[in-house]
Amino acid sequence: MLCFQWQRIGSLGDTEALKVNGVDAFDVDKLKQEIMTEIRREVSKMKQDIIEAIKVELNRR
Repeated sequence: MLCFQWQRIGSLGDTEALKVNGVDAFDVDKLKQEIMTEIRREVSKMKQDIIEAIKVELNRR
């Protein structure tokens, strides 16, 4: 289980940057987007494989 500790760093006027275990929130969001993109790609591939297997099985009959 991942445990994140949020800490405020520096000052950017009224807004302050947040870091999670030393990583900027922007970097965390970018990583999450990359992971989700890869998951979508893999799920799409699996769906295509399942559809192809069903087609092959139906053509055998």
